[in-house]
Order: sequence, then C-alpha cells, then structure tokens
Amino acid sequence: MRINVYPTEEGDVLVRLGRMDLKISKEDASLLKSYLDITNWVEVFLTLDQEAKDKFKDEIMVLISKATIDLTRKEKGLAVQFMKGNYSEYTFQNILRLGWRADPKAVKEIVNKYIG
Repeated sequence: MRINVYPTEEGDVLVRLGRMDLKISKEDASLLKSYLDITNWVEVFLTLDQEAKDKFKDEIMVLISKATIDLTRKEKGLAVQFMKGNYSEYTFQNILRLGWRADPKAVKEIVNKYIG
C-alpha cells in the first residue's frame, strides 16, 4: 500500500493511505512513523543469525533495564521471554517499543549496528 504524507496549513499532517485520507497531529504522525520503522526493523531482525540476535538482545535489555519507565506485568513478561531467547516477531516488536519509550535515539543507534 502506498503511503503519502503532506503538511497542512493548520500545522497538522495529512496521511494518505491508498485512497483513504487521515488528518493527524504532528505528534501522532511522528508516533506512526516510529511504529512503521519498528515494523521494518522486525522483518530484518528475524533474518539475522543467532549470534547477532543475542548481541542485540544484550544491548537492548541493558537500555531498558537502565530506563526509568514503568512496565506492566505483560511487558515484564515479554522482557523475560526475550531475555530467554524467545525472538518471535511479537516479542521483538514489543521490546523495540519498550526501548523506544526509554530512549528513541539509543534504540536507533543499537538497531543501526545490527540492522543498518
């Protein structure tokens, strides 16, 4: 599906998804972009070898564990599963979102090392 983004005169953003137009705030557009980036990273991550996945896991878990964000029980459970080597698409995507909440810039740096 083709996605186009246009600024509006009011300072919002018009997102065109195929034939559907959505008018959203700049903040929501930024969040949408980050989620799309995460989705792309997940697809590439799944193709990495086991050693690269393990190194990535170590770095991202250090970032999350040092962060001062509150985790729900579900998020804590996902973190434990990821630490145990459960590299499913769902787990990886949620770990990236946790990292994004902790420090988006640091997550981008870590991802660029492994996924580029």
